[in-house]
Amino acid sequence: MFSLHEDITPARGALGIAAFSAATPLVMLVAAAGLDAGSGRAVALALLFSAGTFVYVATVDRLPSVHHPDQGRRAVLRVAAGAALFCVVLLVLDVMEHTH
Repeated sequence: MFSLHEDITPARGALGIAAFSAATPLVMLVAAAGLDAGSGRAVALALLFSAGTFVYVATVDRLPSVHHPDQGRRAVLRVAAGAALFCVVLLVLDVMEHTH
């Protein structure tokens, strides 16, 4: 839908959509092959990066409403509650264990 509003030809828009659609399965195959040959640390770092990008996108989605005078306090509480829930889930799953 966004490409329909851009000043590009329909063929170029379709090419962009095709590239975007092909990106996920292609990167998934490359990542699976690379992580399969890698160590457990590489898998952990890839999952950490993936979770971090998810949290970033979810937080950035809330930021405009944080600065809104009527909705700001509620939005901050929702972001804080989401972060707290995320920490609780990590603690329950015992992911935050430190080993030396």
